[in-house]
Amino acid sequence: MTNDWPEVRDDVAFLRALTSEQDRPLAREGAVLVAVGAIFACVDVFYWLYFAQRVSARGIWRHVPWIAGAVVFLICFAVVNVRIPRAPGAAARAISAASAGVGVALCAAVAALFAGAVSVRQPRLVIDVFPIVLLTLYGSVWMVAFAVKRRTWLAVVAAGCLAAAIGCGLVMGRPEEWLVLAGGMICLVAVPGGVLIHQSKG
Repeated sequence: MTNDWPEVRDDVAFLRALTSEQDRPLAREGAVLVAVGAIFACVDVFYWLYFAQRVSARGIWRHVPWIAGAVVFLICFAVVNVRIPRAPGAAARAISAASAGVGVALCAAVAALFAGAVSVRQPRLVIDVFPIVLLTLYGSVWMVAFAVKRRTWLAVVAAGCLAAAIGCGLVMGRPEEWLVLAGGMICLVAVPGGVLIHQSKG
């Protein structure tokens, strides 16, 4: 029993750090969210237009928006890492870890969807399910942020992500699914990220 006391003290210290840092700004995380939301909302709008047959793209050109979006985001991410210092403390680490976990989970989910698409011979499986997975994972990040920061608006954003994921399910397989995703990336990722930046300036 006595051997457990150091671990208990560490846990208590971590929880105290979380509660004492509820008001610490998260400008760096906010800037990354603004970049993700704005860049990939533009990509989503392109795919809405593409699947609605309002623009045409053949062969490898269909994948250029994703590639371009990823390159632009990586550049923005590098600039943010250089220019905005990481917020110190346990709360910032917890939210950053949740965001990183979502990135890993998203890669695994996409790989699993590709495997499933090959297995059932449904090449559109990835396209149809990806928006739902993405919004659900972002909802989990905002739920972690709410648990750490205890701000009601974070819970509202988390609920919005889950509602948007359901909305994508309702229009799954139709071009409008990508329009819902684009709206979610702006309203539930970029705008809340902007709020975090604004709070850091206050």
